[in-house]
Amino acid sequence: MKKEKKVDLEFRNKLKKTAITGAVVGVGVLGLSGLANATKITKGGVLDQQDKDLIGVSQLELSQDGKIKLNKTPSATDKATGITARMSVTTNTVGIGGLLHLHSTGAWVNADMNATTSMPCMALALGTTGTIDVLLNGIFTDTAWSWTAGGILYVNTNGTMTQSAPSGSGDQVQVVGIALSSTTIYFNPSSVLVEVV
Repeated sequence: MKKEKKVDLEFRNKLKKTAITGAVVGVGVLGLSGLANATKITKGGVLDQQDKDLIGVSQLELSQDGKIKLNKTPSATDKATGITARMSVTTNTVGIGGLLHLHSTGAWVNADMNATTSMPCMALALGTTGTIDVLLNGIFTDTAWSWTAGGILYVNTNGTMTQSAPSGSGDQVQVVGIALSSTTIYFNPSSVLVEVV
């Protein structure tokens, strides 16, 4: 009898605890890079780092006390863990890590506290421009940053962030997250927008 790879055995043990409805492509692939084309996953076991990409899943159902756990330390600079989406970005001065606003044209542009038409911020760029991934909520790291841990982050100008609340007349004040360390933030944009008078 052919000896099975360790990863396949580990995956099969996890699969016994996880009910999956729908098509799953490749058991070996599943253990390494996620679930493909499953219509429903009912969590009873634990899907770990190897199972990080859930592709084509239409419903993820957690148990009564289920949790979604984000890794608080993304793998490298300009990396994120959290909820993302593919979006069309037309203006992004900062590049990766830039704050974005959904413009009336349907494209994402720089968020800017000085312009009501460029607020609120609802995403953080994980690329430059074109069709890119954007972070909607999660943890992001940039080793070039030097935030004060625990400090609130606000929208600044041209897609940048600041830990100083905007105070000029007409400025739009929006909290977008908190610094977890000098180089890592929890991005969680508030839906509350306040104008300084």
